[in-house]
Amino acid sequence: MARPRLPRQRRICPTCGQEFEVELKHPNAIYCSLACWGGRLGSLAERLISKVNVLPNGCWQWTGNLDDQGYGRHGPLLAHRLSHETFKGPIPEGVILDHSCHDPKTCAGGITCPHRACINPDHADHSSRAENTSRERSCRSAEMKIQAREHPRGPLGHFVK
Repeated sequence: MARPRLPRQRRICPTCGQEFEVELKHPNAIYCSLACWGGRLGSLAERLISKVNVLPNGCWQWTGNLDDQGYGRHGPLLAHRLSHETFKGPIPEGVILDHSCHDPKTCAGGITCPHRACINPDHADHSSRAENTSRERSCRSAEMKIQAREHPRGPLGHFVK
């Protein structure tokens, strides 16, 4: 049995001027979409840039919320993906964005990697999941080499005098 249709009302979105229908149980709904609702705060590009600190290396460091993996979040979305879609266009299905600004020789990677917070779309390379995993493994290998160099016993586990 189909659910009965609730009474609806036609409204005009104040952002884009488009006519849309809303169920009467949502009396405060005045925007036709999330994009128009967000548009009242300025364009998405303006809102993204307002949460960026541009670093000397060209990284756009996200100053908004970070998730537990160190990636920027804009609401439920990853900020670097949102930035890429805003400034460069849609990301093809199955494509992973890889931070080209990350250098495994100078950064061990992982949760503390500052490059994860970079949302510069010019620093986002398209890669497959396999390529991304391969780069991740090389970063872990580099991280282990860095830890070995800095270990008090030296790289071979022997005490260094």
